[in-house]
Amino acid sequence: MANIDADTSVFRILRDRIIFAEYYPGQVLPIGELARDLAVSATPIREALVCLENEGLVHRVPNSSARVKEINLQDLRDIFELRLILVEQVGILAAQRINEGELAKLQTLLKKFADVKKSISVMQLDAQLHDIVYDATKNRALAKVAKTLRNQITRLWFIVKRDEYVFSAMIEDWKQLYKALKNRNEDECANVLREHVLKFIEEVKNSIGRGK
Repeated sequence: MANIDADTSVFRILRDRIIFAEYYPGQVLPIGELARDLAVSATPIREALVCLENEGLVHRVPNSSARVKEINLQDLRDIFELRLILVEQVGILAAQRINEGELAKLQTLLKKFADVKKSISVMQLDAQLHDIVYDATKNRALAKVAKTLRNQITRLWFIVKRDEYVFSAMIEDWKQLYKALKNRNEDECANVLREHVLKFIEEVKNSIGRGK
């Protein structure tokens, strides 16, 4: 049974279990079992499932359970297309508006890459880095949409087959982005983020093509 402290969100726990593929597409999530596992009442579970449905991560069955949303090719195309549109604007605004505190947070997280070995740890760091950059835009609406899209596709990393070089390329992308942000280079930030997303898209396409 999970031990939840007062500062931990039931929504965050369930969301992370979905995006990091502890719960797989199509898996049924009974409210009663979730409540027992997290040692909470059914009410916060129901509230969390509503939020997760709004983010496109689950499909609810009223009052009884939810099912982790399946991933289909049309959804992937729509998500990737929108993310490519948004990510360049994220890079431009972040370069303009990032502050020294946010740059320091990025630098601290980048140093942690040297110590992580497991793919889930790499992806958790990647998610934290993305959140800092999204928040650095100082545009809450843009950041919210960008985070939702990121959450919907992060779980693909744990479903498709990945090659190790992808993680090395990811780390290099973040080093380049940090340098571009520090130099306030809007075009370079936009380009690095776009290429970062395109590499992921290509990996997914290759994995689907291999039938993985």
